[in-house]
Amino acid sequence: MTAHRRQAAALKSTLIIRIAVLIVWIATLPFLHGEAAAYNPYYDGFTQISARPLSMGGAAASQTGDPSAVFHNPACIGGHKKLALMHNHSGRHFPVGMEAYGGVPGKKRFDVDHLDGDTQAIIVPLFPAFTLGLGFNFQGEMGYDYRPLANVAGNKFPVERLAMVERVEALGFSLSPWTQTGWSRRSFFHFYERHGAANTTVRYPPVHPADFDPGSAFKWNRVGEGSASGVRQMLAPGVCFGAAKSKTDFDYEDGASGRYDRRKTGYSIKPAGWLTLIWDKESQIAVFFDGSGELSQQMPANAEVINGFGWELNVAGIARLRGGSLAGNGTLGAEMTLGNLRLLYTEAINYLPRILGADPGTMRNVHIYGFTLSLP
Repeated sequence: MTAHRRQAAALKSTLIIRIAVLIVWIATLPFLHGEAAAYNPYYDGFTQISARPLSMGGAAASQTGDPSAVFHNPACIGGHKKLALMHNHSGRHFPVGMEAYGGVPGKKRFDVDHLDGDTQAIIVPLFPAFTLGLGFNFQGEMGYDYRPLANVAGNKFPVERLAMVERVEALGFSLSPWTQTGWSRRSFFHFYERHGAANTTVRYPPVHPADFDPGSAFKWNRVGEGSASGVRQMLAPGVCFGAAKSKTDFDYEDGASGRYDRRKTGYSIKPAGWLTLIWDKESQIAVFFDGSGELSQQMPANAEVINGFGWELNVAGIARLRGGSLAGNGTLGAEMTLGNLRLLYTEAINYLPRILGADPGTMRNVHIYGFTLSLP
């Protein structure tokens, strides 16, 4: 290649990158600022988090190459070539020196995980165009427990406990090298209990048709199941579109019930081999019914729209740096590649209010670390 052609190719590559960045910047201006919404009665924002998508602002509708796709868009597991295993852990521990504990002078540490979440997934390619995915977590390994704070005056956290078991089975189909589709089924059991609000400054979020008194003690069990479908389409070399929608029905032990609808659409663009840009728009709404089947509450009144944007830099094929914005709050992450093993870490700024449904006013960030292992 002559020097003139090399120079022209370099200028063309630079122009493409600048145009792509400009397009994404303009498209994301409406949601790069603002407060994160505190509405999350169904806890999906917590039960399905994993390091890679959350590091890029939660954008996952068009994202492939990661087993966490079973939770977000089943179409994105289509075309996987290798068996892949994923494990993620999110923890939020109270640090030494926060408050005196148990009336014991000098004892200022709560020796429990007040926020503890693990998500696992496995991808199994069965045929060239057919992929099976399983996602799951276990009771005791997904949830939180703030009950030890019940006797701490002026506590800024809800005095409550959430535990759950979740399972997702997904099927992905590669209809062509450019088109994938998929379907998934979800089932779960949730357990929730809380104390009264005497020792907390946080307003409890309504999580049950009868639960609109933020000061009352409350508990429930619920079971549910639902399904999701999705599609991923390559629009042009390096440009992809993804969409997924899900509907979940759940029942409380006292006869009340509810339904949760969720939709995700998004695009990803790869203007260069070392750069990926991705953004999503997600809407969610929950409807609650009393024991007689009558509509008791729709939350929010209009579907909540959550916007996410992210970027990924590939550093010499051995590391990846990521960042983004989720509902106006920043996310950061990094990945190290060691052969078939990938080690991941993510920090989500001000994400804890989305899990609790309220703002504790302190210790709002959530960190996740995990790994993905691909096998021949």
